[in-house]
Amino acid sequence: MTSSLIKLILGIALIVIVIAIGPILGIWSLNTLFPVLNIPLTWETWAAFAILLGGASGLRSVRSSN
Repeated sequence: MTSSLIKLILGIALIVIVIAIGPILGIWSLNTLFPVLNIPLTWETWAAFAILLGGASGLRSVRSSN
């Protein structure tokens, strides 16, 4: 009982960390590959990148289920 609860909490924490850090790494990688972009790391750019990744992954999952 206790070990399954710990695994559940750690799994949820890992998902939250990935969701929070994923857009930051994406913006950083774009700035590294294309220095001319010079995208600032702000709340707006983080949210826009998160929405973009969410939409892209949603399209991929819908297309694979057909």
